[in-house]
Formats: sequence, C-alpha cells, structure tokens
Amino acid sequence: MSRDVASPPERFEAGPERQVFAEGETDLSFDVAVLGELLAREGVRVRPAGGCENVIAAARAFARAGGGPGFEGAECYAIVDRDHRGDDQVGKTWAGGAFAEGRVHLYWRCHEFDNHFLEPEFLGQSAYLRPGRTVEDLTAALVGEARVRVYLDAANLVLKALREELGWWDFREFALGEGDFGSLGAARASLVDGRPYAQLAERKTSLLATKALTAMYDANVALMLGPSDDAPLEFGRGEWLQRMEGGKLLGAVLHERFFAVRGSNGRDLTGLDLRVRVARDLMRRFDELAYRPQDLVEVRDYFRSTQPRRFGLTGTAGSPPSQ
Repeated sequence: MSRDVASPPERFEAGPERQVFAEGETDLSFDVAVLGELLAREGVRVRPAGGCENVIAAARAFARAGGGPGFEGAECYAIVDRDHRGDDQVGKTWAGGAFAEGRVHLYWRCHEFDNHFLEPEFLGQSAYLRPGRTVEDLTAALVGEARVRVYLDAANLVLKALREELGWWDFREFALGEGDFGSLGAARASLVDGRPYAQLAERKTSLLATKALTAMYDANVALMLGPSDDAPLEFGRGEWLQRMEGGKLLGAVLHERFFAVRGSNGRDLTGLDLRVRVARDLMRRFDELAYRPQDLVEVRDYFRSTQPRRFGLTGTAGSPPSQ
C-alpha cells in the first residue's frame, strides 16, 4: 500500500477562516469543488490534501499548531472516504454529532463522497435534469451499472481491508536504551528477539488463508445485497448504494443522457465537467431541496450552528453561536 506523507501545516496557507481538508489533488477535484460549494456559505474553505492519511494528518497538524506563530485562529478539519471501514470505526467519528468532543476528522458513512450523488431522489431535484427524464430513469441506469460491478466491489473491499491491515505492519526502529546494541552478538540477538516477528507472520498467514478470504468476501456480498446473496441486486435492498465505489458508478447517472448543461462554448458539458456542475448546483440550492443526504446536512449544520474553534485555547471547541 502506498502511504501518504503527512503534510506540515506550513505547506498550507493558514488564516482565520475555518478550513476542511478533503481528498483530492486540486481545487477542481470533485470532492473539493462540490463540498466547497456547500460550505462556502458557512464561511468554510475546502482544501485538497491528497489521499486519506494525508488529509487527516494535515488537519491534526493544524490543530497542534493552532495558536502558534502564523497559525493564530487557524481552525481545520478533515473529512475522508469510508472505503472498507466498519460501522464501529466510522460511527466513533460521528458520536455525539459531527466534530463533537474536539474531534477534527470524520469518515463519510458511505463508501466515498461521490455516493451522495448516486441517490436518484436527490439527483432528480436538479435544475439540469432533461425534460421527460425521471427519477425512475436514473434508478434504472444506476441499478444496471451496479449489477455489473457489485461482485467486483465486494472483492475489492476485501483487498482494501487487507492492504490497510498489512500496510500498518511497519517495523518500528529501535531507540537507544531499547535492547543491547553494544556488541555484534548482542545487537544481533536484540534484533532477532526484539520484535514479534513470529506473531506477525502467523497473523498474515491467517488473514490470507482461503477460509478467511472467503468469509470476508461473503460478508461483503451479504452486506451489499441483503440476506439472499444469490438474488439480483435491487434498489432499496441491501447497502450496496452506500458501500459500493460511488466514483465508479457516478457516470451512469450523472451523464448527458439525463442532464443538459450548456458550457461557455455553447456545447453541452460531459464527463467530470458535467458531474461537477450538476453537483455544485445542488449544493448551491441545498437549503431549498426536499431531499438531502443526511451526512451533508449534519456537516453543514455543525458549521452553521457553532462558532469557530480557536485551537490552542481551552473551552472554545465546538462553541454554540452567541445569542
């Protein structure tokens, strides 16, 4: 697994505004551009920070630096994709509400940010929906694409879980005073006996055994499709809409077949440009929509209903607005 390198806070421009780090390489990344549209009205700037680990590391670095020279009033958070993570790990980041108890990061409850824009009822409220197209049309297209990918996604969730489990088996380097490194023989013995190599090897063997892999895969299929894993994927049954890779499904519904957006050159937008434009318009009109994804509501409400934290000071985190 490739590991992100934690970005020092000085890589980013600090300022008094609230900032949310999201996954993406540029301001034009889907997550950054779209979430930024939603939170801009709450005085929050959404910034790209690379992959998951780097996003969290950036927010934590700012939290530690808050109040220091150049970071006065800096307030930074991270929201990252759920990927393979289980309900317990994700739920802990939402306990008590978004960013409660001084926490600075959340995992989306769905696989990734894109999944919010798979919901036909949500997309059907778009001002860009072509005349004659319906929520039922969007649902049919989504289900058709999901049926092609569901077993692939169930398998890939296994690989993602294994990659994280095995990737964290970094061997911590020895420190002075830990073991005896005063002579050739003593140092050799300290190396051989100083880490739980045998236990790690046994754990790796058990994780990669056929029985374990099969159990993980079957559990993912049951989660996505519901109790009967041999039944075809259906809308409203199982958790596939939340747990499949949203980015791979998004093009089936946020497509020029269903949405007409005229570009500056007079031609209809396609691909990422279309997806970003439709999604940003939904964010712009979020307050007036009848149907809204719950995660997005809770994140917006946190920033709308609280004053800025002032990291480095006590008693200010998550303060309600002044009356």
